[in-house]
Formats: sequence, structure tokens, C-alpha cells
Amino acid sequence: MNYEDVKTWESALSPRQREKLAMLRFRKCQVEAVYARGDERHGVPPSLRLSVVVDDMLLASRRETHDIRPAFDAVYVEAVMQLPPPEAPNSPKSLN
Repeated sequence: MNYEDVKTWESALSPRQREKLAMLRFRKCQVEAVYARGDERHGVPPSLRLSVVVDDMLLASRRETHDIRPAFDAVYVEAVMQLPPPEAPNSPKSLN
């Protein structure tokens, strides 16, 4: 894994995962992948840290050393469980 993986992590997702990524972004979530070099002396492999943040609050985070897809699935489920349900498009607004 190298820095190029950070720039192309979205292209490694399946079409369905890219739809889920778009849904998270539509709901104002920031989804980021950050490369971590690791430390070979201490047996820590290089990895990508995938995180989902909304309003400066971390909803989910995972490190993955090989395949970003399982990490994305995990952070997606964790983030969606913490987000409030989306409003219906024609729902009446509260008068309070």
C-alpha cells in the first residue's frame, strides 16, 4: 500500500459502495482516507484509515492494510446507525 492508494480508494469501491458514499456525502458527512506509514520496527504495517465525520463529530473509523471495501462497509454501517433518520422530502416543518 502506498500514497497512490489514498488518491484512488474511491475507485476501489464497488458501484453499490459508491452509491452509499454519495448518500453519506449528501447527508453532510465527510468521508476520508488517510495513509499511515506504519512502523516496521514495531510490527505496525502501513494502512489506510477510513473515517466518517459529521459536524466535527467522528462517527466511525477503521484501519485497513489490504482491501478498503470491508473497512468501508464497516464504517458505513456504524455511521448510518448514528445519523438521525433522513427527513421525508415533503414532510411538514415543525412550527415550534
